[in-house]
Amino acid sequence: MFGQRAVSVEVCLFEQPRDFLQVVVLLREELQPHFVHDEWDGVSPVAHDLIIDPPHSHSSVADMGKDYYRILGITREASKADICRAYKKQALVWHPQICKEDPATALHNFCEISEAYEVLSDDYKRAFYDKYGENVLKEGFFSDGELKGGYHFKGNPDEIFEAFFGTHNVYSALLERDVDNVGSLLGFSFGSQNYRAVRKPEDLTVSVECTLVELYCGCSKTVSFERVALNPDGVTTKVTSCRKEIEVKPGMQEGQELVFPGEGNELVGMAPSALVFRVKQLPHTQYRRKGDDLIYTCHIKLLAALCSEPLTIKTLDSRNLAVAMSEIVSQDTVKKVEGEGMPRACGKGSGDLYITFKIEFPRHLDDGQRKALRQVLAG
Repeated sequence: MFGQRAVSVEVCLFEQPRDFLQVVVLLREELQPHFVHDEWDGVSPVAHDLIIDPPHSHSSVADMGKDYYRILGITREASKADICRAYKKQALVWHPQICKEDPATALHNFCEISEAYEVLSDDYKRAFYDKYGENVLKEGFFSDGELKGGYHFKGNPDEIFEAFFGTHNVYSALLERDVDNVGSLLGFSFGSQNYRAVRKPEDLTVSVECTLVELYCGCSKTVSFERVALNPDGVTTKVTSCRKEIEVKPGMQEGQELVFPGEGNELVGMAPSALVFRVKQLPHTQYRRKGDDLIYTCHIKLLAALCSEPLTIKTLDSRNLAVAMSEIVSQDTVKKVEGEGMPRACGKGSGDLYITFKIEFPRHLDDGQRKALRQVLAG
């Protein structure tokens, strides 16, 4: 087929697309002048395409189109995990909602990194791009009757972002005033531009129900909860069930919190939030709490109220507290017992106990009892 001229071609593996193209150009220059039209019979379409009109044979190696690796700031040897990490970091910098550049520049760069990620994260597209470059990837060429390549970026960076992060609203609570430079936060240096970092996810707050007895005496509780955690790939998330033992100290109050930094929810590109356990006090049948003080409602009979009989009260730690009464008790009487309230959370002493009264009147009196009662009270 080649007439009197013999051509030897050494088959080799190409480390870079530019190596491949240089050899193709040399083949074209060497072989094309020695071919006549009918000598192409039996030559495969791929060989025909490569020799007669190889990809970028009329262009310089630099004219292969966009360098997706450079756009993401990675090398051609980057793994899939490296590609994901690079996209994650740059998407959090160039997203138009948080980028400090003008909207047009932000959107352009956001689209560029989205396109680069869409190509390089797909094994087939990446292999084709590595071999032929961006232009052929998008234009394609015919081989064995099939169009190879033909990729087109759809201009959908928000869809790529949502598919990657699992949400389109990672930035619902965007910025804080005093935050680090994103370059430092994410390990990149973007020309020392003053980008602001997204803040942590919202703290994971778990309500911990405690009885008044538990808050009076203190206790240990094992609390079950769910948190959002990153998968080993560092990109996707899952909901995990967790258990943690916490110490409820004597004197803790409604709404008081136990905070564990970095043990809350995790989202890609953000530091983990705090895990917060918030005390919720359950009602007690006899005691009410007001700060460090306790209010106890004592039910007594009319006779005991009139005779100022001493009281015996069961405390929250199961002691029998004797309280002397020196005056007749009415519905408005309040008896103060110092130091018998809630322990102070600071560990210094206790509040006070205030006793209020609810007097129980007899439901029935016979004539004799009424007469005797009149004689006593009338005097």
